[in-house]
Amino acid sequence: MPPHTPPPPPPPNPQFDTHRTGEISFDEFKALDAFVSNVRSNFLANDKDGNGFIDRNELWAAVSGARLHMSQQCFQV
Repeated sequence: MPPHTPPPPPPPNPQFDTHRTGEISFDEFKALDAFVSNVRSNFLANDKDGNGFIDRNELWAAVSGARLHMSQQCFQV
């Protein structure tokens, strides 16, 4: 059996690696940090019971509160 070969790294994210070099500058890092902080804040705001998970009802409330139009069937998995 051949040895396991790790997968190649993902392509640069153009949202943060604007020069597509596979590296990010300090300014690009600040943008990434702001994005991650925003995601974390939104997660914590929508994790109403504070258990570290967003359940179906919390997700539905978040989507509805953001005025996104999705049927409740999407959440019945």
